[in-house]
Amino acid sequence: MQRPKINQRFTFLDFLLLLINCGIVVSSFAYCFVSYSELPQIIPTHFSASGVADKFGDKASIWFLPAISALLWVALWVLSLYPHWFNYLTEITEKNAKRQYLLASRLLRVLSVLIGFIFLFAVYETIVIAQQKIHSFGIAPLLVIGLSFLLLFVIYAVKSSKN
Repeated sequence: MQRPKINQRFTFLDFLLLLINCGIVVSSFAYCFVSYSELPQIIPTHFSASGVADKFGDKASIWFLPAISALLWVALWVLSLYPHWFNYLTEITEKNAKRQYLLASRLLRVLSVLIGFIFLFAVYETIVIAQQKIHSFGIAPLLVIGLSFLLLFVIYAVKSSKN
């Protein structure tokens, strides 16, 4: 069965999420730009699960984090415009398509914001540790990130299963 294609309008919340996402990406690039001259030639490029730097590279590699964040932001927002392509927890019908598409599109937009915050934190963590202001952030950020994703998907699953 062919899924219905519904033209969705952006709501105020969608515009707000877009602005937040844009601000996060711009902030990532701005923080890299402001901090770049103060970075040592070799910076951490990877962290273990306990938050300790375990791989290092040239300071120019700091630009990869905001670049990847920007790419993911654009990709998720473009994908959110095509909710009829997604897999769903329930069968999509003419009756429930509008609500299910809205929930799925919103999930991707909120996910994009969450991923943006993760990359912004990664930029911050990399710069602070490279400048030797702190040795490690520990495991707490990893737990917060994992719980945030879990909470987001539980909320989506509960909302999408309601009639």
